[in-house]
Amino acid sequence: MAKQKNTFVKICFILLFIVLLPILCIYAIVKGIVSYRKKRAWEKEGKRGRELLLSSTITEVDIMEGYVFEEYIRTLFFYQGYQATVTTKSKDYGADIVLEKDGITSIVQTKRYKGNVGSKSVAEIVGAMPHYKAQEAIVVTNTHFTPQAETLAREHGVRLIDREELIEWANTTKTEILGNKAVLDQSESYVSTTFDEKYKYRI
Repeated sequence: MAKQKNTFVKICFILLFIVLLPILCIYAIVKGIVSYRKKRAWEKEGKRGRELLLSSTITEVDIMEGYVFEEYIRTLFFYQGYQATVTTKSKDYGADIVLEKDGITSIVQTKRYKGNVGSKSVAEIVGAMPHYKAQEAIVVTNTHFTPQAETLAREHGVRLIDREELIEWANTTKTEILGNKAVLDQSESYVSTTFDEKYKYRI
């Protein structure tokens, strides 16, 4: 009788193992996929942009391709705590980056220019707001804005970030990332004011 009981227990263990093995395999596969996706997300949203940001001075920004400049700006917003996504190039309606933070959607147009950015860019980002259901619009450039662009931005509550402010923002972010080891871009002078203090208003 005891022998039969031991045999029954062994059979139960074997059956249990056969049932649990596929479940454990599926769990391990799913866990591996999740870990891989997290790693890829970090490489995409963190490491790659981090290296780009830390290795680029304003002089290098000036010669970036447009899509690289978009990634540079996206990374700056990423380190401000935004969920920042670069839009697809077809039918972007004038927005290069979409931001999400605290339930607020913002859209950004990036302009890596040699000359000053005119009112057309401001008009484009204002026009794109309904499509993205955005509450805030921002235009960022490595140069400056024309007086017409600044006037239109004030009228529509569009936030403008020009060359000096971009240098300051990048330096502040580098300091936050590296602490005292940060090598700041001092190729041009800038006023020390944090990004959030300077741009704390919303539309």
